Amino acid sequence: MAMTARLHGNKEPSGLFIFAVNVPKFTNKGGAPTSSFDDTQPMLAATITEEPLHVRMALEIIKAYDEALFRHSVRVAYYTCRILEATGAAPEQIRVAQISSLLHDLGKITVPRGVLHKPAALSEHEFTYIKLHPVTGARILQKLEGFAEIWPYVKHHHERWDGKGYPAGLAGENIPFVARVICIADAFEAMTAGRPYKKSMTPAQALDELTANAGSQFDPDLVRVFLHAVSTQLD
Repeated sequence: MAMTARLHGNKEPSGLFIFAVNVPKFTNKGGAPTSSFDDTQPMLAATITEEPLHVRMALEIIKAYDEALFRHSVRVAYYTCRILEATGAAPEQIRVAQISSLLHDLGKITVPRGVLHKPAALSEHEFTYIKLHPVTGARILQKLEGFAEIWPYVKHHHERWDGKGYPAGLAGENIPFVARVICIADAFEAMTAGRPYKKSMTPAQALDELTANAGSQFDPDLVRVFLHAVSTQLD
């Protein structure tokens, strides 16, 4: 039987979406992650609850456009909240991060589905669509009421710690904190979930990749937090 879980908060689910998403299984032995997914693990039933109407409407748009994109966003939100909780962040900051991560790929609703699900590496021209999505998502949110605190995190979730990311080439702590967290959660989900043109990594391989790129692509302190968080909180 599937386990019911909320992304954040202690209230009983009142429900917008109830659906099952796979997450990697980890072992508590020494805090080390397993090297593969456990197919016998109950699927995590994630319930997004009690969000304001404007958030629910934005999520409905993502879900209607592409189910896989929606599920990716929910998994990224789950990991984002786990990281923030592990840092001791205040509940309100975690809630803002939850909404930001749920909507981090909103701009991809303007990317052709053929590009999103192409079963091969993207061409340079096709990749330009992808690179525009953080700015596009931020612009959409800027035009809507209630997202003033959210859109900067959506805009900058593809910046790199070394300043080689996009769209603004921000570096280090000039990148908004929540955007740095989403960057790690997004990368881990993408690596472990796989893509049409790329086989998924095991959790252990993905964690190794995060570690290898800590201090270049990712905030090294947050990578360390994530390594601890996933080994203790994602059973």
